[in-house]
Amino acid sequence: MRTCERGAVHAALGAEEDLLFVVQHLRKARPHVQIHVRGDSGFGVPWMYRVCENSGLSYTFGIAGNARLQRLAEGWLGHAVAAYERTGQKQRLFTAFSYKADSWDRYRTVIAKAECHAQGTNLRFVVTNLPLRCPDDAQRIYDDSIQRGSSEHRMDELGSPAAPHRGWGPPQERPARRSP
Repeated sequence: MRTCERGAVHAALGAEEDLLFVVQHLRKARPHVQIHVRGDSGFGVPWMYRVCENSGLSYTFGIAGNARLQRLAEGWLGHAVAAYERTGQKQRLFTAFSYKADSWDRYRTVIAKAECHAQGTNLRFVVTNLPLRCPDDAQRIYDDSIQRGSSEHRMDELGSPAAPHRGWGPPQERPARRSP
């Protein structure tokens, strides 16, 4: 959640319009480009999945773990713990499954990462519409999705007005959009 003049709003509020604006301009300049959208769980919401699916975009979004997801992945976490106890080495195991949250209109692919290391365990989830063609694809897609922060850092370094605002003052004004 973020705050505004009217109180707390969802972090993804308005993100679909911003995404479609960028996609429209990318496709105008490069009609055959394939666009993949990545985001953390703040943007992993049903309306963002639908926007991507309806616009022919691939996506990978983080999603918060819940009791159902944790039950589906608990066996993998158990295997990671057992392997860590046996080897003393950090373990990362991945699985993918079809899942439908109550707020979703259909089943989607969820990838779970079950990790065990000296500091404890870590269970994380992403939802994607990318195809999984082999067992290693789940790890590759997950690992690609967690690299999303590097582009944000580049935008910050360049002083881009599109960079996410991280300060306490008012955000920078973005240039007004022009209709095509």
